[in-house]
Amino acid sequence: MQIAKMSGFFGVFFLRNCTFVMLFTIYNNKKKLLWCMRIVKLNGGLGNQMFQYAFAKSLGEDVLFDCSWYDHMPKKNKQPHLFIQLNLFNTTLKFADENQIKECLQETLFAEKIHKLIYKYTRKHIQIFPTHRVFEKIINRYEPELQEIKGDVLYDGFFQSPKYFNKIRDRLVRDFTPKNPLSAENAKILEDIRTSNSVALSVRRGDYVKLGVALAADYYNRALEEIAKRVENPIFYMFSDDLEWSLKNINVDNKFTIIPCESYDKNCGYICGMYLMSQAKHNIITNSTYPWWSAWLNNNPYTITISPKGWLKPTKWNTFEDLSLASWIHI
Repeated sequence: MQIAKMSGFFGVFFLRNCTFVMLFTIYNNKKKLLWCMRIVKLNGGLGNQMFQYAFAKSLGEDVLFDCSWYDHMPKKNKQPHLFIQLNLFNTTLKFADENQIKECLQETLFAEKIHKLIYKYTRKHIQIFPTHRVFEKIINRYEPELQEIKGDVLYDGFFQSPKYFNKIRDRLVRDFTPKNPLSAENAKILEDIRTSNSVALSVRRGDYVKLGVALAADYYNRALEEIAKRVENPIFYMFSDDLEWSLKNINVDNKFTIIPCESYDKNCGYICGMYLMSQAKHNIITNSTYPWWSAWLNNNPYTITISPKGWLKPTKWNTFEDLSLASWIHI
């Protein structure tokens, strides 16, 4: 009798615990199906970071950011502008920690290195080992299937096409405003830009000269001629990283205000130059993501943007056809 009671007790106890474990497993699996970990890796300067942020926000609010690229950058490659600057804007950033990244990737360090080497030399996603890392097939081309991936995924790329995030433009315009007020000096420039027939002209040389992709003076001078045909009494604001070359080769006159490219503001850092350019009535941009964003964020309904026809050197692994908007004038 006593043995029968004990057997019944343990039987009920075992059944209840099995039921609990089963229900917990079902709940956990449903939770994983309902909430998948999505991480976007940040890399590069401010313009690149903004594309990656915009792509992430097109996926939803629960996306995390991986900033390990900056932690592992060799000291010899570190430059003043190569740090995470998105937090200088009114952005919402949630960073993934090391454990979350590993959990998301499900990839060993050896596997990660092998996959990166394969991608570097073939631009193909050949997965020899299991991984949830996803690259672009062609850099800077709109690939809508990337936004449809289910399950855990870590996006590692540039995503430089506005087609990813045009639907959330209003939100991004709000996000990409300075968190802190401009310094008194730059606030005065901002007022002048907003109250005049302003044209922001961006010139990038520096590393572009060594890379062989710096635009010739002819581009800038033809762009100035186009503006002169279309804009009455334009006031130009030149943002240049090579003032000596710019003043010597570009047809500037007394209607020009010279501002250092990516001008630094004690309150807003390096985002100041981009914000000032975005507030101009019109834009002449160079082949760089920094001025690209200033033109895309421009809210003037009658704005004129002049962009180079050729962006950088295209290869079979990258394209720049999605960068230039149809409404822009291409020279």
